[in-house]
Amino acid sequence: MTFDPGLQPERTALAWRRTVLALVTGVIVSVRLAAHSAGVAAYLLSFVAIAFGAATIALVHRRYSTSTRTLADHSSGILPDGLLPAAVAATTFALGLCAGAALLLS
Repeated sequence: MTFDPGLQPERTALAWRRTVLALVTGVIVSVRLAAHSAGVAAYLLSFVAIAFGAATIALVHRRYSTSTRTLADHSSGILPDGLLPAAVAATTFALGLCAGAALLLS
């Protein structure tokens, strides 16, 4: 079976990028709402969440490259690990912290 190099891995990478961008947007909006009451803590959480988002975008690119290379070479190489879902979970957790800070301090 031949590998079509642009379909499934590309769609998966785009879906991950949309997910990460939505999470980072949620963080920015929640920080904007929490900044009036939480002050420095809200800004600190926002920087942490945005750093998680940037790291996750890098993981998306790495995952896409690894998947495409492994499938194109028809090798039984190692497919991507679970770092990307873990990074998305960490970003979601940071978003939850921002939302919790906004609720508790408002």
